[in-house]
Amino acid sequence: MLLFLLSPALTATLTVGPAGEYSEVSAAIAASSPGDTIEIASGTYTDDTANLPHGDLHFIGVGDTRPVLLVTEDIPNRKGIFAIPVDAGPVTVEGLHFEGARISDDDGANGAGIRMQGSALTVRDCVFHDNQMGILAGGTDGFTVYVEHSEFDDNGRDGSGYEHNIYIGTDECSEFTFIGNYSHNASSGHQVKSRCQVNRILYNRLMDEGEGNSSYIIDLPEGGHSVVVGNLMQQGPNAENSSAILSYAAESTNDVMVLYAAHNTIVNDKATSATAFIRMNQGEAVVLRNNLFIGPGTSLQLDDNATLADDLGSLHLETGEVLVDREGYDYGLVAGSAPQDAGVEAGTVDGEALRPTLQYVHPMATETRFDDDAPDIGAYGLGEPPAGDTGSSDTGSGGTGSGGTDTGPEPDNDNPGKDDGCGCTSASTAATSAWVFLLLGGVLGFRRSGLVATSRPAKAQ
Repeated sequence: MLLFLLSPALTATLTVGPAGEYSEVSAAIAASSPGDTIEIASGTYTDDTANLPHGDLHFIGVGDTRPVLLVTEDIPNRKGIFAIPVDAGPVTVEGLHFEGARISDDDGANGAGIRMQGSALTVRDCVFHDNQMGILAGGTDGFTVYVEHSEFDDNGRDGSGYEHNIYIGTDECSEFTFIGNYSHNASSGHQVKSRCQVNRILYNRLMDEGEGNSSYIIDLPEGGHSVVVGNLMQQGPNAENSSAILSYAAESTNDVMVLYAAHNTIVNDKATSATAFIRMNQGEAVVLRNNLFIGPGTSLQLDDNATLADDLGSLHLETGEVLVDREGYDYGLVAGSAPQDAGVEAGTVDGEALRPTLQYVHPMATETRFDDDAPDIGAYGLGEPPAGDTGSSDTGSGGTGSGGTDTGPEPDNDNPGKDDGCGCTSASTAATSAWVFLLLGGVLGFRRSGLVATSRPAKAQ
């Protein structure tokens, strides 16, 4: 009975680094138990990869710079730097840099910074650079993925055919949230791709910029209930696929097929009129509010099986004089330009609030958005904070979600597109556990509590 009462306190903080308990991340993972936190000190950890033996783990990078998990050879587990097994969750990863992940062509050529096959993944303040895949997710039925304030850069290093910066690779995903991130320069694939039933893509910077040669900026090949609000999207001059910038339901359908796109600023720098800024291949409806389209092309293309609910307040301009610095990718609005105060009230449609409350701040951050008078068109507002409101930065927040328990078959590396809570305690229980711990903790030698500081230095870029 005493051991049962003590169980909430039996978590540990394992430390990795020159002054830590472990010199390798993989060794700390192997020694961990569910509920543990693994703190990783700044430094480079070369070819230090792992299959997580269980979920309920929290990884935190500590120090002045993000710890770098660098791969220089094919990953032995044939999946990713961190490979999360089926049913494992939740897993939270904060403040780490994943680079160089690769596996052989025979194993699928889709080595990922994080290969997610569990029930719930949360990623914050991380960098994914020069991997075959940044994050590749698919596995447990009903799984969730939440990613905020992270960078995805130049993934698709070997031209494997799976060159996406982030790919939620199966419709078994119940919800995907992507907020305040910077995804750019994907090699040949997509900046963001998801087959999830529900997608929330909010306040991100998603761009090819000058050198990127991605396909779509956002690809939602199975549609879904998808909310795309407040994003900066740019198709670059070297884009490999000029048919669309945001592509919806090009392959098949999810259970619900509605796209809500509001207050996005979307720029076509490929100089081709063949581009559809938003292409709705099939679906029940698309709802557009106050989107700003810049450059040649068609604002919205509806194919035979798609329907338009309405398009209110959007503006399409051939040139970008309304932007602060189009060539420098600063898509803030010039004061007094046509989009200012020209929008409609985006309101709430089908329970979705489409008027943005935040706006992207480079790099990888968000802040409160203000609009004076009528809403401004696009991803940025030109308003001033109300008296007494400083308009301070809002870094966002999220949860790990929860997933189902049906594991299904082991995912297939060669076809990732198709293979692949509350730990609440009552006050009385907590008090009893604490009392027993004070009485017996020193005698029984339990592992130390996982309490850690909630603040840490900002990471260098």
